[in-house]
Amino acid sequence: MVDGSKQLLTSYLFFTSEAIRPIDFFSKNCYNVAMKRIIILFLLLFAVIKIHAMDAVFVGIGPELNAASREGVALGGTLIAGVELDQNFAFGLKTGFFHNLDTVSSLKTVGFFRYTLLHWMPGPFVQTELGLAVFFEYNEAFPAFLGALAFGWRFDFDSFYLEPTVRGGYPSMWGLSVVAGRRFNIR
Repeated sequence: MVDGSKQLLTSYLFFTSEAIRPIDFFSKNCYNVAMKRIIILFLLLFAVIKIHAMDAVFVGIGPELNAASREGVALGGTLIAGVELDQNFAFGLKTGFFHNLDTVSSLKTVGFFRYTLLHWMPGPFVQTELGLAVFFEYNEAFPAFLGALAFGWRFDFDSFYLEPTVRGGYPSMWGLSVVAGRRFNIR
């Protein structure tokens, strides 16, 4: 591959004018660049997985309480979309907006990987979450990496489901959510 075309491909994949440039976490463009990279990674992972290996696709929405605040509780909503690879494994994207009804609000986007503990039935699961959070306070934005470990229980009702979840991690020490959604079988 010629150096010029290699640099062009690299700059296209990483949305930079140079070949590879680290993210400046204090710039206003940090969140956009990082989100583009996460979405491209998710799409590449999705493209690698063969369609016949997937069991279902699911989407959901629900309320959440968490500690994305200096004091007290932040309230908000979560939107989730994912792919079930088999009876035990699933992955997807989750985004949410939260506000503490005072001065702090946050936007969080994470990728998650889920392992269902009982493979013969829907039920308890463990989920790891990695992504980005942007906190807004007094007209300023503060980006942060997000990492969490969540425990939940999935209740299936034919093609609909309900998932109460408890999570702990950084930068929000805790979170409680209930997601209701729909599961679309592929097989």
